[in-house]
Amino acid sequence: MIIAKKRICLVASDLDGTLVDSVSIYGKTHNMLLGKYGKELPCSTSEFWTRYFYANPEASFDDYIQYIIDTLEIPLSADEYAAEVGKAKAEMLGQVKYKSDADRLARYFKDSGIPVGIVTSSPYEDVKRMANSPYVKNSEMPFSEYDFIVASGNAPRKKPESDPYRMACLSQGVHPSQTFVMEDLLDGVKSARGAGIPKENIVGIYDENAEYEMREIKDAVGMWFNNHAELLEVLR
Repeated sequence: MIIAKKRICLVASDLDGTLVDSVSIYGKTHNMLLGKYGKELPCSTSEFWTRYFYANPEASFDDYIQYIIDTLEIPLSADEYAAEVGKAKAEMLGQVKYKSDADRLARYFKDSGIPVGIVTSSPYEDVKRMANSPYVKNSEMPFSEYDFIVASGNAPRKKPESDPYRMACLSQGVHPSQTFVMEDLLDGVKSARGAGIPKENIVGIYDENAEYEMREIKDAVGMWFNNHAELLEVLR
């Protein structure tokens, strides 16, 4: 496939906020629990997560949960908090939907005969829950038809480190210069760029939860689209 006059042999896409409309789910699950104590996250889940891990790059998800508990003074242990949020999250992710035309776009790449995969910071358990959503299973591109999935825990380090996209390229034996990436967050763009994927090969896809860093994303990518239908029209 030729995109922007370059030969593309691999497509790798972020999941949350790029392919599926799941980012708001994470925020809802936290705020549902926090609301019991008269609290809520001070900003979108994406922004809260990004700011925390930017300041604490070596932190784990458990550290992140403890940070929420300590910052908002929630009278729960980390295990109790994670269990309550996890239950609600599992139910909601099980009904997640593709963003408009995202499955059609993924199918277009798949039918072009090149490997198509997912590179996400979400745990594989969350990916499996999304895969079982009837809206995903019965879409034009069920997760089972992707050629690879790199989830949190598969790579030594998570985004914005380069490991996830390096692993994606290595898994398919494709050079980064021939890889096309779709992302909605700056951390994902940094991960792709760090893996050697050229700026002009990276597309930014609008997600309302990432508006806080939209200007930076637009500066860091080669192309920007408000939705998948726009990109699909350009490709066709």
